[in-house]
Amino acid sequence: MLLFLLKLSFCNRFDDYGVEFNDDFTTLIKTPDRIPDNYVILSSCVTISGGSSSLKSSFANCLTTIKSISFGPNSQLQTIFSYVFNGSSIESIDFSNCMKITTIPEFCFAYCYKLTSVNLPPKLLYLEAQCFHTCNSLTYIQLPDSLLELRSNFHGPFSAASRLSRVDISENSQLRV
Repeated sequence: MLLFLLKLSFCNRFDDYGVEFNDDFTTLIKTPDRIPDNYVILSSCVTISGGSSSLKSSFANCLTTIKSISFGPNSQLQTIFSYVFNGSSIESIDFSNCMKITTIPEFCFAYCYKLTSVNLPPKLLYLEAQCFHTCNSLTYIQLPDSLLELRSNFHGPFSAASRLSRVDISENSQLRV
């Protein structure tokens, strides 16, 4: 029994900054209390796990210290769970290297009062309801041409983002109104 428990403790791996991943570095499981100000998520990461609240998300340990997130070249990211960055102190997120992610889930960035810069995924199809709810420092966002729908459940993706004054949509946009 003791050998079995020891083996389980070595199934997960850590990057150079103590961020916990599954054994093949495809699922980001948990961050330590502090990560670098400009943290780059490994290109091999396919999933960023979450939960039913920000306190159960993979970034729960560093909600008050997180600053900027980007993704390595040729990112394999496909899935971000709801609430992953909800209520955090994140200031910027850059998904420009994420060609496989098609949805930003509900409440993903809700209550991120310091969020000022967002680069959405180039092949994004859906922004779920309230994904940027109450992001009061966000003043500008450019929607990718691939975006099909801004989903709503009485509240749209940018509900209560009181300072959002400019949303760029190109002539080639696929967005349905």
